[in-house]
Amino acid sequence: MNKNPDAFPLVSPITLGTVQLGMEYGIANSLGQPNNELAEEILQSAFDSGIYTFDTSIDYGTSEQRIGAFIRHLPSIRQPQLVTKFNLSTNQPLSNDAIKEQVFRQAEQSLKNLGLKQLPVYLFHAGMHHSMDAYLAPLSLALEALKNEGLVEKGGVSLYFPEDLEYLNHSDVLEFVQLPVNLFDQRLFVSGALDQAIKSNKTICARSVYLQGLFFKDPESLSATFEKGLPYLKQLQQLASDFSISVKELAFVYVRDLEGVNSLVIGAESPEQVRMNSKLLDAPSLTQELRHLIHKTFEGIPDNIIIPGLWTNTKK
Repeated sequence: MNKNPDAFPLVSPITLGTVQLGMEYGIANSLGQPNNELAEEILQSAFDSGIYTFDTSIDYGTSEQRIGAFIRHLPSIRQPQLVTKFNLSTNQPLSNDAIKEQVFRQAEQSLKNLGLKQLPVYLFHAGMHHSMDAYLAPLSLALEALKNEGLVEKGGVSLYFPEDLEYLNHSDVLEFVQLPVNLFDQRLFVSGALDQAIKSNKTICARSVYLQGLFFKDPESLSATFEKGLPYLKQLQQLASDFSISVKELAFVYVRDLEGVNSLVIGAESPEQVRMNSKLLDAPSLTQELRHLIHKTFEGIPDNIIIPGLWTNTKK
């Protein structure tokens, strides 16, 4: 636990997603990877806007290194809270010792990249084909060992599928969870997984709030491979128009006001985007009528639309 009385709480209402700082990312990303100067401006803009939690990963290109360079110039008493992630190479079955070795090796590299002695939050970046049932025990042991050595403060998992959350609810070590949730992807609360996570005192961070920027795309600009998603995008635009609200505000506020969600993980391509997202924290809540229409309109959308990992050739 951070014993500094002036330190920030664990997460800010918005967590800055930083995959864009280390590599080209996002279906609506028109600027590509920022240079070092712009990356620093984005981080500083977030910090100045009260966004003091940064999300990164050892797999996000140069993201960790850029964050490390940024925080070296900040006073030690007011450091941001960092969330980073590791993966597992699972081309073949792994023993508990092999998993522990991979986790420790990546943690040491992330500590070096970020210039830290301890990782505030360290998450297993679960792939779409990882079985949390199989990995729960060895991951818990590995993260517990990292915590005992003082290298990690809190452990957890970044998941694709809400049903995997039930495995985490039985682990005291895995206390921090990232999950996709947005206007189209309502699996987290429709399944009851969010209610159970709340009862288990998990810290829940919602990612994919804008579905990687898909919500802002012109439906007609997408290729035929995304044809099944076009009606939903058109319905979303119409719904926003009917209630005189922007799609961005609609998507943000919808997730912001879900009970049990502690932070929204949102990336940015520019300081202006950071400031725009921050202002949405003060936006009014949606009416019950609008929330009901959202549930009715978008419940049950197929996985190949709501899971970016299943997208193929969605751009012309």
